[in-house]
Amino acid sequence: MLTLREKAAAVLLKGGKALIVGGEVSGTTANTLEVYHPAAGRFTQAA
Repeated sequence: MLTLREKAAAVLLKGGKALIVGGEVSGTTANTLEVYHPAAGRFTQAA
């Protein structure tokens, strides 16, 4: 993950990608989204 977080939610998207949302970073609520691309084995920041 680009931002290490706890208690995040994940949703499986078409094509096997996963959207990771929210959670906590060092006790503070995270307000970022990331997409995991399994074919590439990497995460990207989502808008």
